[in-house]
Amino acid sequence: MVGVVWFRRDLRLADNFTIQRAFAECKSVYGIFVMDPVVLRRAGSRRLSYLLGALSDLKEQMQDRLIVAYGDPAKVLLDLCDSVEAKSVYVSGDVSHYSKWRDQRVREALLGRSIAFIEVDYPTTFPLGSIKKGDGSYYQVFTPYYRAWSNLLPNLAVAKRLEFRWSHLSHQGGYPTYLSEVVPDPLAGETKEHRRLEEFCTSKIDRYESERDLPAKDSTSRLSAALHFGVLHPRTVVAHVDPFRHERFLSEICWRDFYAETLNQFPQSSWMNLNKAFDAMETESSDSDAYERWVKGETGFPIVDAGMRQLASEGYMHNRVRMITASFLVKDLHIHWTAGARYFFSALVDGDVASNSHGWQWVAGTGRDAAPYYRIFNPVAQSKKFDPNGDYIRRYVLELREVPDSYIHEPWLYDRFDTLGYPYPMVDHQKERAEALFRFEATKRRPS
Repeated sequence: MVGVVWFRRDLRLADNFTIQRAFAECKSVYGIFVMDPVVLRRAGSRRLSYLLGALSDLKEQMQDRLIVAYGDPAKVLLDLCDSVEAKSVYVSGDVSHYSKWRDQRVREALLGRSIAFIEVDYPTTFPLGSIKKGDGSYYQVFTPYYRAWSNLLPNLAVAKRLEFRWSHLSHQGGYPTYLSEVVPDPLAGETKEHRRLEEFCTSKIDRYESERDLPAKDSTSRLSAALHFGVLHPRTVVAHVDPFRHERFLSEICWRDFYAETLNQFPQSSWMNLNKAFDAMETESSDSDAYERWVKGETGFPIVDAGMRQLASEGYMHNRVRMITASFLVKDLHIHWTAGARYFFSALVDGDVASNSHGWQWVAGTGRDAAPYYRIFNPVAQSKKFDPNGDYIRRYVLELREVPDSYIHEPWLYDRFDTLGYPYPMVDHQKERAEALFRFEATKRRPS
């Protein structure tokens, strides 16, 4: 029998049960990645760069036998299956609303030709839906979910990498023309991300818990893009970590699974409040000068501006700063979290629907096991606590690089502030904090 492995968010050969299943059941297997125009137009240039780098690495590992095609996945896969007489298509599942809709279309199209659509794996440590309470219901709170998740770790099964001979097509497809301007990320791909993982586990993970909230420190794994694209599976990462010594790091992997599980159960939560009580909250329009200043990193609050400028220049933002910038948009500017989530999703290399949208919902107080709405980050206090010397700020806000440490968090107090070319704070945080709480209380008083 002939089979096709449709690569999506599993751009790797190691720890890939989908590949193993396909080769176990088929004598001839073709591998394909479909450049879906719907997905491509939502991705910023840096995410596209990472994708091209990961595909280049995968193609090299497959001895140039990866087929890359552009177009509607249903049509592309039908054409391939017809040309090679394939009877089954193997995939690793996904959780986003669009991916489920897309897969249903493909499944129905293949079924019309008597071709099986076989889901084998998911981009979570354990299969989606496998972690439940004793009564069979899903966890609503992270901590008990994490305990149940941790209890399964001794039985975690990682798929060994096996060498398979992929079938070859003389015509391998290609990229859309406009992607010719995108330079593949030379650091992307399974080969290099395995090295990054090894380096993190040998030289950084011991200081992760104490330094993970300090954006100036190089103490985080920077594996988020690899996990999003499936260049590394979370099983692989977890298998490298001592659960007794590095529980904090494992809990962050578990948060990704918790959010994926939440999105799997509530697909509409990608861009809608999970807690519907917040639907009545008054918000400001994102079609505003305030929103544009936030995007450009011109708010006048150094830690916020550093984060937004890092995102614009690198397609990445430190997690602590993601929370600070998100809180500022939602609770100082009173703009709905979805506006920020959409911008982050387009700009981040690791733009992941589940982690991104539910991270924003956590800050906004609208999600599952979210922070209380009244937890409002003070950008100055956060800056002083997590970037005490201003090293992170100076790295990205060049106007402030010569400002003394004593003024770096509140440069408007510096006697030479007017010569810096940096804006005054666009809002009074204490006033906007009070306004946010007023809106929250007003929402609670409105009839549901």
